[in-house]
Amino acid sequence: MKKQMKKKLAVLLSLVLIISLALAGCKKKEEIPEPHKLAEAYYLLYTRGNTEELVKYGITEADAKKALKSYKTSMKSSFMTSANYAGGMFKSEDADKVIDSILHALAKLKYEVKTDEKDEEEGTATVILKTQSINLAKIQSELMKDMQNAIKSGKIKKKEQLGSYILSKMAELIKEIKPTEEMKEVILTMKLKTVKQNKKEVKRWMPENSYTFGTQIVKILITQ
Repeated sequence: MKKQMKKKLAVLLSLVLIISLALAGCKKKEEIPEPHKLAEAYYLLYTRGNTEELVKYGITEADAKKALKSYKTSMKSSFMTSANYAGGMFKSEDADKVIDSILHALAKLKYEVKTDEKDEEEGTATVILKTQSINLAKIQSELMKDMQNAIKSGKIKKKEQLGSYILSKMAELIKEIKPTEEMKEVILTMKLKTVKQNKKEVKRWMPENSYTFGTQIVKILITQ
């Protein structure tokens, strides 16, 4: 009786071992997120200041934060370059107000993003991004009119006050600006690359060229 029980137990243990090995050998292949997911993550970085989505799809947290900082610095730099041409009348803290207002306005934009073509064997893909934009040209006439009225009424008495007044007023107007009804479109190129995520190597869709990829997105967000 004991021998029969031992045999049955041995058979059961063998079956359990066979099933375990079979299940271990049939692990589901890790799915690679669709190319448009990373493109959307970049879009959210530039319009919402969101770095979490980039990290989710293969960009390190340090690189995501670096990209956001670089983006803000680049926008601010364009204002400070204008300041040099205008005799240095724009202050750094006033430019910060404008950048914050632009990000506030961009956060209202509606968008659509989809994978257009994808070939995992070749490791190439294209993504179509459509988005509303903000038209800064619309506030120029209002800004100029307000500045002239401020000079006439005595709000601006010295040249040194002009830069601060202009950028503060610009920041107010940008915050109130409404997104365009029409959508602009851009085609983004992606490559399938091996990256490290959670200390292990995985395949992820990445921009074919990180610099031009970001520039293409930013270019369709703002009309001047």
